Amino acid sequence: MIAPMCEQFVARAAVPFRLDELWPLAERMERYGIAGFGWGVTWLGEDGTLHEHRDTRAFRDDPALDEVGRNETRAVLLHLRRPSRLSTLQLPDTQPFVDPAGRFAFSHNGELERWQGARAAYRDQDRIRGRADSEVGQRWL
Repeated sequence: MIAPMCEQFVARAAVPFRLDELWPLAERMERYGIAGFGWGVTWLGEDGTLHEHRDTRAFRDDPALDEVGRNETRAVLLHLRRPSRLSTLQLPDTQPFVDPAGRFAFSHNGELERWQGARAAYRDQDRIRGRADSEVGQRWL
């Protein structure tokens, strides 16, 4: 069996661009791919900090698209969800995950192996919120 996979991309440029310049690509990826179970985007702000927006609705259904799209950046990570386990359809499981210290963003496509032991340890340390294996991977980094 082939596990469901998310759709994602990174874009970088020498000069700032508006996020909504990428919306047509994201729309096509969601429509022709197998995503549509939430989405998220992390971008580098002019101030050098990471900003994020995540939603459990499909990209095309998110009412904040126009507002988010007005942001400018030189680097972006966009993730369209198709979770391996439908039990993870909640905001804490929606990617990309931003490092609590704001150093990096992480998204993952597929399933990680042997993540259960780390999940228990991170949960006991109050370092995770969701149920997705990707959040465990992000905390491991």
